[in-house]
Amino acid sequence: MKIDLRNYEIGKHYSLDLDLDFTNHKFSNNYRIRRINTCHVILDIVVFEYITNINLKMRGEVVGACSYTNEDVLVPYKVNENMSFSSDPDSTADYYEPNDVFDLDPYIIALIDSSVPLNIVKKGAKLPKGNEGYQVFSEEEYLKQKKQKGDSRWAALDDLDID
Repeated sequence: MKIDLRNYEIGKHYSLDLDLDFTNHKFSNNYRIRRINTCHVILDIVVFEYITNINLKMRGEVVGACSYTNEDVLVPYKVNENMSFSSDPDSTADYYEPNDVFDLDPYIIALIDSSVPLNIVKKGAKLPKGNEGYQVFSEEEYLKQKKQKGDSRWAALDDLDID
């Protein structure tokens, strides 16, 4: 979604209500978000001489990968963010955009990404217990085993008598 500041009068409030399509946006194969299904955006824009304030409200749904089974999981999201853009690099605005026309898509995708949980688990999915060649530990089990096992690279230091 491109914002062309030449289309907005200084000091006037504008509101946009639209649905964005991110079906062509590619996420890497091993990423937790596979695609953005829906994205409804309400933008409130006020342009000043060197700063543009945008209040962004979004809601929608992404398809994520289950951390346990790697199956598709529908994850709803909601975002409410105030952002400020400036054409002055020394400004205190959140983002520097030197041109009168700039693309909001990278900012919107980043906000969606930050609102989706890091660990997506499909309802009813169970943590795998392990199989040939690998084991699955809880964090507590891992720390306990690591403490008992120690680090073999430092084993020679265990024999030193240091007071």
